[in-house]
Amino acid sequence: MNARLARTGYPTLLATTTALAVMASLLIAPAADAASSFSYRVSGQSAATHWTQLDGIATGVSPVGNTHIGYLNADETTKGKAAVFGYIEDWDCEPGETPGWGGHVVDDGPTDEPEPEPNQCDWMGSRYIDSYDVPFTFDKKLNSARLTGTLTVYGGGHDGGVVGRPAADIIWTGVGDVSSGSYTSRWREGNTWYSESYRSSNRNATMSGTMGPMGFDPELSGGWLSTYRASSRSRTR
Repeated sequence: MNARLARTGYPTLLATTTALAVMASLLIAPAADAASSFSYRVSGQSAATHWTQLDGIATGVSPVGNTHIGYLNADETTKGKAAVFGYIEDWDCEPGETPGWGGHVVDDGPTDEPEPEPNQCDWMGSRYIDSYDVPFTFDKKLNSARLTGTLTVYGGGHDGGVVGRPAADIIWTGVGDVSSGSYTSRWREGNTWYSESYRSSNRNATMSGTMGPMGFDPELSGGWLSTYRASSRSRTR
C-alpha cells in the first residue's frame, strides 16, 4: 500500500489559525505624508475541534476509506453566528492501523536498527468545510460553546464542488484551567511608528454531539475555546 503521513500536529490549546487570521486582518493602512495616525481594534471568540472517525468497515469497501481525521474552527462573526472552516482527510486502513508512521527515529549516527515501517493506510483524498452564518453560542467564561446548523462540505477543494451538507450539533465543554497568551510588536519605517498586539484567553474542551452521521468519540477527539483581543496602530510624525 502507498502510505502518506497524516496531519496530526493539532494545537493542544491555542487556536493558532484564528490568531493568524486576526493578525492578517490588521494590515495597517498606508500613512499619509503629513502627520497622521491610524488605529484598529477587534475582539471575538472561537471554538475549534479535532477528531478521528473510525467507520469500522473493511478495507477497500468505501470510496472515501474507513478512517477520517478532521479539524473544524468556528469563529463568531456576529452575535449568535459563526464562520466555520475545516478539513477532513480520508484514509483506508488495514484492521488495527491508523494513519501515520509506526515509531519515532532519532538520528544519532549509524545504527543497525531498522527504520519504522509506515502504517498500512492509503490516503483517499481530502474534503473541506466552508460555511457562514451558522448558529453559534459561546460562553465568554470559556465554560461551553455550541454550533448547530448545516455545514457545507466540498470535495477536493472548492473546485471539486459540494459533496455534502451535514447537519451539525457540536458541543464544547471547557475543562481544566484557563490560560492566557499574548503577542506584541513595535517597529519603525522612516517617520512612521507601527505597533500591534494580540491577547487571548484559552481553555481545553471535551467534545460531544454530532456532525452528520458521526458522533464525537471522547477518546478520539478534543477541542479548545478562545477569546481574543487584537489591536494595530501607526503614527507618522
